[in-house]
Amino acid sequence: MRSYGQYCSIARGLDVIEDRWTLLIVRELLLQGPSRFTELKRGLPGVATNLLSTRLKELEAAGLITREDAPPPIATALYQLSETGHALQPVLKEIGLWGLRFTVDKRPDDAFQAL
Repeated sequence: MRSYGQYCSIARGLDVIEDRWTLLIVRELLLQGPSRFTELKRGLPGVATNLLSTRLKELEAAGLITREDAPPPIATALYQLSETGHALQPVLKEIGLWGLRFTVDKRPDDAFQAL
C-alpha cells in the first residue's frame, strides 16, 4: 500500500482506500454481505485474480474486512466487512450520488449488474 506520508486524516484515509478496486470491493461486500472470493470476482468484471487477492489481503491487514473459513460443505474463505469497513457505507453512498452525473451515457464497454 502506497502512502502520501502526511499526518492528515484525509491523506491517511486515502492511503487505505485509494488503490484501484478497493472501494468497489467494499461496495460488493456492502451489497452481498459475506462473500467467497469467486462471488467477489463475479461482481467485479475486469479485476485480475491476483489483484483481487492482493486487495483482499491489504483490506484485511488494514482492518476493513475479516476473513474466516466457511463451514462445510462450502470449505472456502468468506470475506466480510468489519465495523471499520461498514463505516464506509455513507461515503460510498455519497460518491454514488455524486457520480450519477457521469452516468448519463452508457459506454459500450461498461458492464452492468443489477445489484
